[in-house]
Amino acid sequence: MKTNKTFLSTAVALSLLGTSGMANAAGFQLAEYSATGLGRAYAGEAAMADNASSQWRNPAMLTYLEGTQVSVGAIYVNPNIDINGQTTLTHPVNQSVINSSSTSSDDFAHDAIIPNFYLSHQYNEQFAIGLAFGTNYGMETDLGKGFAASHFGNEASVTTMEANLNAAYKINDAVSIG
Repeated sequence: MKTNKTFLSTAVALSLLGTSGMANAAGFQLAEYSATGLGRAYAGEAAMADNASSQWRNPAMLTYLEGTQVSVGAIYVNPNIDINGQTTLTHPVNQSVINSSSTSSDDFAHDAIIPNFYLSHQYNEQFAIGLAFGTNYGMETDLGKGFAASHFGNEASVTTMEANLNAAYKINDAVSIG
């Protein structure tokens, strides 16, 4: 009986430990990977194979594309983010307020153009290959030197580029892997 409790306790502890990695900050995440997907608000993207960009979400979709296809695009992102709040600095030992001031920053995230390129080629009825260039993360913020919380940091920038070589194999009419 004690062995079952130990096993159960260990299993619960390990499963809880594994879930901590699932908390991801998406502040710099970009969903904009194709103009076609953006036009549909990315609804059903993992199941639609209407052009070469489908490989970004699901490489197995390459088996549904005929011949050689190219998809090229660029998406303009114009975020408008404002901050209005209060910054309070407290003493680390007795928690007394050292300084308190209002702070604000208007439109501190910069505009960006996000390019993408996709190439797919149907080798035969069952096998296809693809090449994808795009990004999942990027953007830049600048709160300005006059921002009251600038001693914590006032600039952030993330720039990424991904290149994926994809292959897909059609097992039957209902199942493809990629």
